[in-house]
Amino acid sequence: MIRNRNITLFKKPLKIKYFLTAFKLVLLFLFIILFINNNKIIAQENDSLEVKRKSSFVFIPATAYTPETGFTFGAFNEYYFDFAKDSTSRMSKIQFGGIYTTKKQMYFGLGLELFPKNENYYLWYQIKYSNFIDRDYGLGNDASAVIVQTDLDKNETDTFNFLDFSYQSWGTELIFLKKIKSSLYIGGQYNYEKLWDYDYIKDEVQIIKSDENRDEFNPLHFINSRSGISIAANFDTRKNSNYPENGTFIQFRNSYYRSWLGSDFRYTGINLDARQYINTYKHQVMAFRFLTKQRYAIGDSRIPKFDLARVGGKDFARGYYDGTYIDNHLMAWEAEYRLPFWYDLEDSKIWHFWKRMGMVVFASGSRTYENWSDFSMNNWRYTIGTGVRVLLSAEQRVNARIDIGYGLAPDADYDKRHWGFYIYISEAF
Repeated sequence: MIRNRNITLFKKPLKIKYFLTAFKLVLLFLFIILFINNNKIIAQENDSLEVKRKSSFVFIPATAYTPETGFTFGAFNEYYFDFAKDSTSRMSKIQFGGIYTTKKQMYFGLGLELFPKNENYYLWYQIKYSNFIDRDYGLGNDASAVIVQTDLDKNETDTFNFLDFSYQSWGTELIFLKKIKSSLYIGGQYNYEKLWDYDYIKDEVQIIKSDENRDEFNPLHFINSRSGISIAANFDTRKNSNYPENGTFIQFRNSYYRSWLGSDFRYTGINLDARQYINTYKHQVMAFRFLTKQRYAIGDSRIPKFDLARVGGKDFARGYYDGTYIDNHLMAWEAEYRLPFWYDLEDSKIWHFWKRMGMVVFASGSRTYENWSDFSMNNWRYTIGTGVRVLLSAEQRVNARIDIGYGLAPDADYDKRHWGFYIYISEAF
């Protein structure tokens, strides 16, 4: 089967209605900000005796590197403010910014995270746009596809186990959770994503080996829209989400994507992300993570690849390229020991980098599978790695990280192992 980059696959013009929908969502975002500011003024007038915490503006240069993006340039701005007006609730924040990468990828986003007094509820909202280049490794736990690149004379020039492709997407997400009891929140979530302009990158490629029964390189696994609602629950005892030194975080989502919600894909999803942080000595932390994702198609509908269980990337299973292993179901674990060299930050300035450094070691194991009957304790995909940390914000405990991860599967990159180098802001989990 030959794919040519001059052939447009399933391209559709972006209709005006998508711009109108995006415009409405931006207006919604601005309305929420105005609502916040109005409530802040009212709170100041009615309760002047409350403890006041200073707002802070954190400028985060988005100078990063990952195998998926190359070097990243841009900036994210985080404005922390005391919406709660009490000393025990976490600071709320507005985040906005964008990036451009050396692989000619773009991303722009606006986000809001809101914590009211006593954290009686939690609100998260974001809108995002991306123009990206990615890899498609097919489906399954083996990354065993064989893709041959040829020139115009049909001569073989290279061999891969993935296809490079480009696409555009935009999406929005709204999460509202109500406090049931201390640290436990239950509520709902809405998620929408539109993907279009899918095309292969290579001049010509020939798929030599793939799972034809699953039609794993069909572009219809990607394009079109998904729109769904979720039952959501969070259990969170962390005091700082940027660098938690102790506590537990458990996130559960049960998602329903249906035609009546405007979704081109019909399926059900279950996500469970459980994390435990143990303060071993001063600021040293032992962090554990368990992750499972389950996807069930309705009828003959496909499940979009971007919402399948994926292994790899900067935040999970570092060392494998994001999406090296992808399927309907996932079981995974991750562990990391964090050893900061800083203990007293009172006299530490941002240029005193030797007072703000630290290191980590990490490992993970992942297993994807198509059906429950396929799950076994064999063929897990393991990674190991280490990294350096530099504390950027002592107040918010924001770290810059430099990680090297090594995938132990011998054929993740066709005939050799994967490894990844990552420079990023914030911890992996």
